[in-house]
Amino acid sequence: LVHLINSSFISGIFPDKLKISKIRPLLKKGEDTNMSNYRPLSLLPVFSKIYEKAMCNRLVSYLESNKLIDKEQHGFRRGRSVITAAVDFVESVINSIEAGEKVVGMFMDLNKAFDSVSHPLLIKKLDELKIKEPTLSWMKSYLNNRQQYVELKNVNKNQIYSNKSQLKVIKHGVPQGSILGPLLILCYIKGLPQIISGNEQNKICLYADDANLKISGNSVDEVNLSMSKNLNDLNHYFCGHQLLLNIKKTNFMQINTVHSKKFSSLSVRLENYKIEEVTKTKFLGLIIDSNLCWALLIGDVDLVKSKVTSGLYALYKMSKICSFETLKK
Repeated sequence: LVHLINSSFISGIFPDKLKISKIRPLLKKGEDTNMSNYRPLSLLPVFSKIYEKAMCNRLVSYLESNKLIDKEQHGFRRGRSVITAAVDFVESVINSIEAGEKVVGMFMDLNKAFDSVSHPLLIKKLDELKIKEPTLSWMKSYLNNRQQYVELKNVNKNQIYSNKSQLKVIKHGVPQGSILGPLLILCYIKGLPQIISGNEQNKICLYADDANLKISGNSVDEVNLSMSKNLNDLNHYFCGHQLLLNIKKTNFMQINTVHSKKFSSLSVRLENYKIEEVTKTKFLGLIIDSNLCWALLIGDVDLVKSKVTSGLYALYKMSKICSFETLKK
C-alpha cells in the first residue's frame, strides 16, 4: 500500500477506480415520498481516504509552516475550532462596544459551497500557493473525471434488493465526505478577509465556508454604508469564485449590551433584495441574540448525547483489541 501511494504521488496520478462515489439518499424527516426530505450521503472507497490522508498531512504541513491559510480561518485546523471562531468574533464585538462604537453582525449563508467549487479556479489557487509538480498534477487528477451513482435499497418479502443508477461525471465541487475536501475549500477562498473594508475594526470570522462579518462604526450612517459596501464586495468575490450567496438566508443583527439601547433601524439591500434584520440568529451551530446570549439549537442536545454515546461505545469495543496507549491517541 505504501508503494502504491508513493507511486501515485510521484506520478501525479490519482487512481480512477478510487474516484467513484456511491450516493445513498438519507431521509431527514417528514414523508418518505417527498424527495426534498432526503439528503445525499456520499460514500467513498476506503482506500481513497488512505491516499487522501497521506496527501492531506503533507499539504497541511506545507500550508501551516508557511502561514498560507488566512488567520481568520478556524475551520479544519489544528488548535482551531467552532469555539475559537466564536470567541474571536465575540471578543471583537465586545472591544468595539467598549470603544463606544455601534456594532452589527452580518451572518451569511453560502448555497452548497462544497458542490460549487470550480476545478480550474481551484487548481489556479493551488498554483498561486506555490504547490509544485508532481503534487499539482496529482490534485488535477484527483479532481478530474470523478463519477458517482445513486444506490437505493428496497426490501421485498424479507429480501433486500439494490438498485443502482448509471454513473455520472462530476464536473464541479470537492468530494463530499472526503478528507481533502475541507482543506481544499480553505485554499479556494484564501484571500477572502482582504475584501473587508471600512473601519479597521471590521472583521470577518470564517469556519470553512461559513462566513460571519462584524461591522462597527461611530455612527449609524457609517455602519449602514460599511455594511452595504462590504456585502456587495463579498457577493462580487463569491460570484467570481462561482459561489452563490443565499440572500434569503443571509441576515444581520444589531448587537448591544443589556443596558444599551438599540439604535436606529438599518436598511441593507443586495440585488434589490432587502436583507432581513433579526434579533436572534444561527451562528456556528448555536443561537445568538442581540445581547450576545447563547442557546443550543433545538435537537442539538440529543445530537451531542448520541455522538458521545456512540464514541464511548466505539472506545469500549476498541478496548478489547487495542492497548491503552493506542486508545489515548
